[in-house]
Amino acid sequence: MERIEGLLRELGNPEQKIKTVHVTGAHGLLAFLVVWWGIFLPAAWRLASHGRSLWLKAMGRGYVLATVGIIVGGLTDHVYFNTQMGLCFWTLGGLTKLCKKLNEEDD
Repeated sequence: MERIEGLLRELGNPEQKIKTVHVTGAHGLLAFLVVWWGIFLPAAWRLASHGRSLWLKAMGRGYVLATVGIIVGGLTDHVYFNTQMGLCFWTLGGLTKLCKKLNEEDD
């Protein structure tokens, strides 16, 4: 029994994950995925591959790599419901979107 409890502790707090799914529901997950996969990631990918300047490319690549890091870390932790991580994630998403707009403007 102690071994199972230790494994559960290593995998994060499963009760918190269940509570989060219960509170946000399917509509919350759907809204999150639409914003994330439909707006932020395509903007970052476009910046990473077609940025006009080096810092715009770096912003796109940084957001894509940060997303990969959060996904990998999120396999064992509930990072999206950590206030500081959530603020950082959404702020970077907004900055990436603004950089994409900057990249598309003509000089």
